Amino acid sequence: MLDRNERHSVDAPLPRYAGDGSFAVVWRRFEGCSHRLRLRTVDRRGRISPTTRLTGGGESAYYPAWADGPGAALQWTRRTRADGAELTADGLRRLRLPAAPLSDPGAAPGLTTISWVDEERVLVSDRDADGYSAPLTLATGEVNLTRTVRVRGATLVLWREDTNLMVAARPADGAPFGPPRQLLASTTDAAQVAVTRTGELFVVAPVGDSSQVGDLRLVRVAADGVALAPSRSLGRGRLARLVADGTGSSFVAWTGTDSTRAITARRIAAGGILGRPMKLGSRSDLGSRVALAATRE
Repeated sequence: MLDRNERHSVDAPLPRYAGDGSFAVVWRRFEGCSHRLRLRTVDRRGRISPTTRLTGGGESAYYPAWADGPGAALQWTRRTRADGAELTADGLRRLRLPAAPLSDPGAAPGLTTISWVDEERVLVSDRDADGYSAPLTLATGEVNLTRTVRVRGATLVLWREDTNLMVAARPADGAPFGPPRQLLASTTDAAQVAVTRTGELFVVAPVGDSSQVGDLRLVRVAADGVALAPSRSLGRGRLARLVADGTGSSFVAWTGTDSTRAITARRIAAGGILGRPMKLGSRSDLGSRVALAATRE
């Protein structure tokens, strides 16, 4: 997908199913002494769009991530601010986000709710016609790596607190967030989340005592933030990715921990039923993270 003059110092490819048989891919390119974000789309006939420059001169872009859920909305941070963009039928809509710079924010579909960490606080803000609301504090302490999802109309915010994976839920009727609950203990990296079309929330995070490496655990979570069953092991690995496929299932892929760093994937069917592990690649670069997208096809 890259033009010949765009192949230098490229990293962080992020594919996303954008609906109607089309995909969007975002990547970072080092240019002019800074990291820039670029976007291209591929329609159902394989036609590739021209490159869209999501960021231009000035500060580098960090932590690009697609928001979970329907649609294609992306958020990222810069040294002094956070930005977002949403792919719509009318084109690309850009947004200035309330999140703190370099905070690795988490966003609900359409960037309608944003969570982030600022000065040891987990904050959350909602967007309406007038912009984003004043931030609400959900937790304080040794907190990081937030995620925000919408499940059956309820809003769930997840974060790490003293290495434990926590969640707080706001009901669909708009009542206040409930008290935080612990989903997993001793997590070593950010949680990966996926909401299926049938309204199940799958959460995957590594558990262990080594940075980013551990026993990958799957938790099914209800709209009120309560785990539906004890967590299950997917295998040992690092740098996992989890995406819903537009039905009642999801796919998870991760990098192995041996010298070859093989890429493994598993299907997670409705109810948390696990498919058998499938090796997708026999070797990967050190530090590379799987880029993953899925559709009902």
